[in-house]
Amino acid sequence: MPKYPLFKEFARSKFAKDSLLYVASSLVVGFLGYLFNFFVSRKISVAQYGELQSLFAILSIFGVYSAALGYFIVKHVSVFSAHEDKEASRDFTGYLFRKTKKPVFLGLVVFILLIPFLSRLLHLSDSVGLIAIGITIFISFPLVIYGEILRGWNKFFVLAFISIISAIAKLVSGAGLAIIFQKASAISFSIFVAAIFGLFLSRFFSRKTIGISREQKSFQNWKEKYFPERNIRKTAIQIFIFSAGIILISNLDIIIVKNLMSPDTAGYYGALALVGKIILIINLAVVAVMLPGACADGYLGKRPSSKHIFGAYSLVIVSSLVLILLYSFLSSFVVNLFFGSKYLLQAHNLWLFGLMSFFLSLVTLEANLAFAKHEFRVVYYLMAIVIAMVLGGAGFHANLREIVVVFSAIFLLGYFAILSLNLSRNGENKNLSVAAGA
Repeated sequence: MPKYPLFKEFARSKFAKDSLLYVASSLVVGFLGYLFNFFVSRKISVAQYGELQSLFAILSIFGVYSAALGYFIVKHVSVFSAHEDKEASRDFTGYLFRKTKKPVFLGLVVFILLIPFLSRLLHLSDSVGLIAIGITIFISFPLVIYGEILRGWNKFFVLAFISIISAIAKLVSGAGLAIIFQKASAISFSIFVAAIFGLFLSRFFSRKTIGISREQKSFQNWKEKYFPERNIRKTAIQIFIFSAGIILISNLDIIIVKNLMSPDTAGYYGALALVGKIILIINLAVVAVMLPGACADGYLGKRPSSKHIFGAYSLVIVSSLVLILLYSFLSSFVVNLFFGSKYLLQAHNLWLFGLMSFFLSLVTLEANLAFAKHEFRVVYYLMAIVIAMVLGGAGFHANLREIVVVFSAIFLLGYFAILSLNLSRNGENKNLSVAAGA
């Protein structure tokens, strides 16, 4: 017998190869993102940089419907992929485009109406950046549909290629806008340029993967074949709430800081949080690879593979600890390298931002495992974390260090709560299996 069978089984698996590929591509995308911030942060003031980060956070928060749509797609397409059923994927794609037209239009109208309120809430210098964010949100819907079809079919090499090209587009356009305008609102249009590239490429490759043509007529036989007893609307609502929780816990911190603290402090927070969240970006790549297989297992009523859970945890813990140590011992070097000397005042807190991202990664991992098993009670835990962030930020924001410690403690407690939920659910499943066998 091999000495470490689980480790060897994981190392030889397709999951390990896909994870390493996606993590590697995330590192490349992260490096391109570093170049973007390296250039932009030197062209604009600390306060303007904080404004830029708050605009990107607004994009993530108001992109919750897109995120929910992504979870909904991968939960279904992973099942079609497991059965090698391209026809079901084509039918499902047509269904998605029909059903998202009205919500997309209504969402755009609501966002436009909210622009004056958001501008005041975040103390923005102008509203032009919010217009760029609104346009990007609008085109993100077809981008998500095509991109998540590729993920459901485990096309991680293609997704890596698309991510890298989009990051290059963001870097080039962002650098040009920073040189010309030197304002956060103008630079925010770089995310729109990146989305256009991503949409074109994901549309091309997804159509090639499942064989969509212009003459393709869409039916709904995927419902009868795979989800005859499922209430699609109920599932969609549950996924929307789950996605809202995931998006909020990942992006609400900068909104809270921007609202409660000075513009310069928000700028420092945005810069250090961005470096710290390199950990989260890498770990999200691991979760992204794990999720399709876990969802397919959940559809069959099985627990996610122990091999996949072991591999995901191993990659998350190792990558996080390595970067936290780097942030601890080389904080000034890293911050100066990324953003320049004007951000060194808070560099000693960088390791705390890394620790916060590590705890957030663990929350995200366990929450996605719960999602894959149809354990939607996890949404209560996510919403509790959101409420705790708001209350904790309101009560403890005397300085940068204090608010980061508060957010870190909230994420750690949230992780243990969701872990307990998953473990108790596993125990229930095991007992049901034993009873059934008896």
